[in-house]
Amino acid sequence: MANRYISGCYVIDTTDTQIGGPNATGGVKGNLYIRAIKWVATNARAIADAHKLTIKWKDSNGDIVIACDAQLAALTGSVVYSVEFGGDPWIVPGLFIDDIDGGELTIFLA
Repeated sequence: MANRYISGCYVIDTTDTQIGGPNATGGVKGNLYIRAIKWVATNARAIADAHKLTIKWKDSNGDIVIACDAQLAALTGSVVYSVEFGGDPWIVPGLFIDDIDGGELTIFLA
């Protein structure tokens, strides 16, 4: 597949992807208002043992804000990482997907 932005939802499967911020590669430019983030194994993009997900604050020079490793291979449809922000969204000036070894990262915007 390929990265896509569909009405308030990013689906990312490619390393070195800028979302939000002034230099977004597609979708929303500027601040992101995030309701939830999920890293999911799919038929097209499996998640194997030791696969990594690394997300940086703002851009490629930012600090790492999310870093996780899969401990076991994930079955299709399995959520390996998930965070929800409840009533108030997480507001960030952008995110940079530094590593995504497998699966798809879905970011739900408010």
